[in-house]
Amino acid sequence: TLTYECFLATLPFLRLSLFQNIGSVAAYTCGVFQGLVIYGQLYYIPFYFLSVKGYTPIQTGLVLLPVTATLVPGSIATGAIVTRTKNYRYPIWIGWVLTTLASGLSILWDVDTPASLWATTLVLLGFGHGSVLNAQNFATQAMCKPGEEGLAASMYGFLRQFGMALGVAIGTAAFQNTMSLKLGWEGLSPDIASQSEAFIVELLQLPDNSTLKIQALEAYVFGFHGAYTVFTGISGLAFLLSLLIKQEEMDRQICTEH
Repeated sequence: TLTYECFLATLPFLRLSLFQNIGSVAAYTCGVFQGLVIYGQLYYIPFYFLSVKGYTPIQTGLVLLPVTATLVPGSIATGAIVTRTKNYRYPIWIGWVLTTLASGLSILWDVDTPASLWATTLVLLGFGHGSVLNAQNFATQAMCKPGEEGLAASMYGFLRQFGMALGVAIGTAAFQNTMSLKLGWEGLSPDIASQSEAFIVELLQLPDNSTLKIQALEAYVFGFHGAYTVFTGISGLAFLLSLLIKQEEMDRQICTEH
């Protein structure tokens, strides 16, 4: 596809000019990383509450309010700040710091994690992702050539969606491998890891003082720690990459054929 777009296509949809400098490449790469992290977290955070905490689906939905209720307002506030200050780098950096911090705090979650800790983590996560989501979109359009603003916005959206496709797969690999390791240490079948979603029904039916339930919960927690560690590392890497994003003039003439 890349070869065809570069040498044969008369009107390529993949404009290599969008990746004209290291700042643009960093911004688009951070878009992939954000899609990966946010989708992975929005899968494995509810999974944690359903399995380890034993919450019902409705309770789990309510638990997610701290992140869902802050992500959109955080994104709106970021848009207003960038518009007023004409600077998108600081919101990107702050957003990735908050996302990395929240991802790191989620590694502390275990069976007895109090609501104060997980709620604080989710609030930070919502503001972090909300800030990054909007500010990076500003960055890609500011760094592109005149007339390619629409292409830059669509490319950023595409790469973020591409990252989302990777999020659950990478998180699943980390979760199942680390959980299988813990199950082996506890003398339990590693097959539980590959059927972890289905095993929740059986897990919640076990008595609280059951040795099997205690060991299984410890394995789940260990697996979640593995997935959250991966998300933390990727978030930290994205923050380092975001330092390469250059500040460009935002007051520019918009040239478009549409």
